[in-house]
Amino acid sequence: MDVEKFTDAYDTSTGEKRLVPSHFLDHPVLGKGLSRTPRDAAKTRGNAPAGNRPAGKATPASGDQDKE
Repeated sequence: MDVEKFTDAYDTSTGEKRLVPSHFLDHPVLGKGLSRTPRDAAKTRGNAPAGNRPAGKATPASGDQDKE
């Protein structure tokens, strides 16, 4: 069974936030009149807000680097 993912979007005619299937935003007909929320737009650009960034490898401090 395929699970539908939903996301928040703004209705451009009313300015109200709506919960819509995520594929609507990339569809030329179904996404007409919808705009991404700032958080969703940042995720699609790869600039997720600091609180939502995936944990990555920590950068070592300058004194912790191996000397070669």
